[in-house]
Amino acid sequence: MSYKNLLILGATGNIGRLVLNDALERGYKVTVVVRAKEKVQPHAQLTIIEGSVLDASVLTHAMKGQDAVISCLGILRKNQQNPWSTVISPQDFTASVIKNTLSIMHEHGVKRLI
Repeated sequence: MSYKNLLILGATGNIGRLVLNDALERGYKVTVVVRAKEKVQPHAQLTIIEGSVLDASVLTHAMKGQDAVISCLGILRKNQQNPWSTVISPQDFTASVIKNTLSIMHEHGVKRLI
């Protein structure tokens, strides 16, 4: 099976930006869910969905037609450049998102999570 349609979560973070750029350079059709659209550079092969990855309805919408999901999620800090800065994400942020993501992937027949 060829994985051509990718959903990337966390595409505006340090790692996510690199993964997004690499996927687009390799010719993948990419969908991202972001809190703010202006943080992502438009591209012909990119679909940008503005919303929260904590919202199951947003993830359900983004999951349609995907072959795989790549999670680059991390916790959000008050100062992202300081690893000791105050955490502003919910304590169970990544666990909650992945739990919902796996359930929605199952509903849509998406079998690959990276």
